[in-house]
Amino acid sequence: MTQITIRPAHITDAHAMCDVINPLIVEGTTTAHRTLFDAKRAVAHYLEPEDYISCQVAVSANRLVGFQSLQWRDRDGLPDRTAEIASFVAHDQHGRGIGHLLFAATLEAARKAKVVVIDATIRADNVPGLAFYSKLGFIDHTLHKQRPLSDGTLVDRVQKLFWL
Repeated sequence: MTQITIRPAHITDAHAMCDVINPLIVEGTTTAHRTLFDAKRAVAHYLEPEDYISCQVAVSANRLVGFQSLQWRDRDGLPDRTAEIASFVAHDQHGRGIGHLLFAATLEAARKAKVVVIDATIRADNVPGLAFYSKLGFIDHTLHKQRPLSDGTLVDRVQKLFWL
C-alpha cells in the first residue's frame, strides 16, 4: 500500500483541495457545503481565513487525497478557545486511515494553540462522518433540528465535541 504523508497545507494545494471537496459537494450527502470551490475560495475558506488555526493535507503517491481544517469559532454555550474542525477525504481513499492521520496532526496544532474544545457539527444523515468522529473520541452534544444549508435545504445537524 502506498504511504500517506501528512503535512501543513500550502497555498499551492488549493486546486488539489478542490479536487477532493468538489466531488463530495456534488454527491451531496457528506458535507453541508452546496457551492463548488475554486482555488481562490479554498484559500479564503481553509488556508487564509482570519480565524485560522491549522489546515493539514494528506498526500499519497504525489496526490492530495484529503485535508482537515481547524478554525476558531464562538459557539453559544461553549467556552472561549473553541475550534471547529472540517475533514474531507477523496471517495476512492476511504478506509485507509487518512482521517485518523490528519486528526493526529490537527490535534497537535490544537494543543499548541491552546484549544479547549473541538466542535464537529455535521449533517445528521452523514452516517460515515458521525462514525468517524465518534471513533476519534468526539461525544454527541446537541442535535440542531432543521438547519438550512446555503441553498436553503433543511437538514438536522449533530454537534459532537472533543475536549482537550
